[in-house]
Amino acid sequence: KKVLEFKIVGEYSNLEFFYIPEGFYVKEVLIDGEPAEYEFDVISMTVEGLYDVTYVCEATNRIYSFQTCVDRTAPVLSLEELDKKGRAKGPVDLSDREAGTYVKVVLEGIEIEEQELLTESGKYTVTIYDMAGNSTNYNFTIMLYFNMSSAVFILLLLAVVIGVVVYIVVSAKMLRVY
Repeated sequence: KKVLEFKIVGEYSNLEFFYIPEGFYVKEVLIDGEPAEYEFDVISMTVEGLYDVTYVCEATNRIYSFQTCVDRTAPVLSLEELDKKGRAKGPVDLSDREAGTYVKVVLEGIEIEEQELLTESGKYTVTIYDMAGNSTNYNFTIMLYFNMSSAVFILLLLAVVIGVVVYIVVSAKMLRVY
């Protein structure tokens, strides 16, 4: 027989039911400050909102309570840069996420540091989590694209090629055979 059983409920939760431990009973349940229906030993937490739960130990008559915000809505990112096939032709912005969320970014199978703007080309898996443990997963590819640095590099390379061609042409015209 179990001597003691308990469940730690955090500030945010995505619980569907809270089972009252043996030897206890529910005294009151409020959802967003309004009285809610409950059973003697189980609380249905199917409605999202702020729960205030008070329950009593039958043996000691001691009152216990907890408060948790039930949230089952997964966070989302807009990812407006992606086309219908999940491809981006430039950087992808992750900054539109709601407060209290965090992001896990995996590029080509390797987890990278969380960033607001993804610029490196490759296949990404981005998962956004909220404080209640809900998550949304996104898979997309950032295609090879030209940014300002690559454009400057191409222009410099082109300038060097043109310079070499001009030098060869001018040198050939000035070439004197004795």
